[in-house]
Amino acid sequence: MGLNIRKRVLIHEEVVHRCKSCNVIFGKDALFCSQCGKPLEKEKTKIYANYGKKGLTSLSYVSPDGTTFNTKGKLTQKIADGVSYTTNMNKS
Repeated sequence: MGLNIRKRVLIHEEVVHRCKSCNVIFGKDALFCSQCGKPLEKEKTKIYANYGKKGLTSLSYVSPDGTTFNTKGKLTQKIADGVSYTTNMNKS
C-alpha cells in the first residue's frame, strides 16, 4: 500500500460575465445579457493542473457555477455545499 499524494495547482484564472437568470456566460467585455437584457455579474473561471505521485495526471476547468470538467473525461456538478455528482464521459 503506497502513499497516494494528490495536488491541485491553479494555473489560470479568468474573469467572465454571467447572467444569473439565463445562466449564460459572456466574455469580459459584455455588460448586459443578449437574451434577457439584464446586467451581467463578474465571476471567475479557473483551470487547475492535477498532480499525482507519477506527475501531471489531468487538467480541470471549473466554471462559475461550480461544474468541473477534466481531461480524463469526467464531469463533476456541484449539487450543494460539500455534495457533488461525477459522471464519466469516456464510457462507451
